[in-house]
Amino acid sequence: MDICSAEEAAILRDMMTEVVTSGTGSAAAVSGVTVAGKTGTAENATGYDHSWFIGFAPAENPKVAVAVLIENSNYGSATPKQATGEATLSIRCDTVAGRDGWPADGVLLPETALPLADGETVYDLLLQAARQYGLLLDCRGTAGGGRLAYVAGISQLSEFDYGDLSGWMYQVNGEAPGVGCGEYALSDGDSVVWRYTTALGRDLE
Repeated sequence: MDICSAEEAAILRDMMTEVVTSGTGSAAAVSGVTVAGKTGTAENATGYDHSWFIGFAPAENPKVAVAVLIENSNYGSATPKQATGEATLSIRCDTVAGRDGWPADGVLLPETALPLADGETVYDLLLQAARQYGLLLDCRGTAGGGRLAYVAGISQLSEFDYGDLSGWMYQVNGEAPGVGCGEYALSDGDSVVWRYTTALGRDLE
């Protein structure tokens, strides 16, 4: 049984050719050869999203097909990021320290220096730490690079575990920004602290 008709296959081929000639897959273009391709993004709950590319050539009579995956590149047509600076990150749960097995000193991750690329956000830095130190994250709204990301849990300590007002908040250089962690772009030398609150931040003042 045919997956699609010849007419449908031709439409798909033409669309994939446009991806390479004038779209997000332009890096796959080869002089003298018509290449068809498609870029995409695979969500990754514990790090940057992965990039992938599939393609075939020549488009009109394929002889070669390729599939490429670039891990942790953040979106489909991107390449891995290069560090241009450094920021520090720490994760604390002082408000529940010593309770239910949580560390008595309230430290889940001590202040740690991490490489920082241009445009990276608080969310990006947290993902980097999670990958490097094996932290379990519960993050939502991470599609499309994580601009709308919401961190519901870190290291199995989650929002609402200690009441309706409990959850995670972040500070940069001692201040609580008024934007989500996926929107706050960091600068070289910034210090980020994630802190667990049981009272919507009033217990963190």
